[in-house]
Amino acid sequence: PKHIPRLLIMDILKGLPDNWTKEVRNRGRICILYGSQTGTAKECSENLSRLILRKLALNSVVLDCDSYNIANLPKENLVIFIVATTGQGEMTDNMKAFWRFILQKKLPKTSLKNLNFMICGL
Repeated sequence: PKHIPRLLIMDILKGLPDNWTKEVRNRGRICILYGSQTGTAKECSENLSRLILRKLALNSVVLDCDSYNIANLPKENLVIFIVATTGQGEMTDNMKAFWRFILQKKLPKTSLKNLNFMICGL
């Protein structure tokens, strides 16, 4: 799993517009949310956070999905989700509440329309 963040950071760097890192520096941080049962996604998230700081000089926050205040999601610059499955493809225990919230029928369809995100499934 230690090589996964290095691959992600390369993709992040390749996919960002030239002025994007400057914009993020001015506006705050990158948010890394993980779903992990055995610790692999958590470890990858923490490694990615260190690489983002070292390679891009950008701050990031790392939290499991259920510990994150989901009301802040539309305000984030970029959210990187690193999620694993457990058992027969079920979601991990530390992302069940987050997932239930995202799937609510009463959640306005446009509430996350401006969210920039990346997903890495393990």
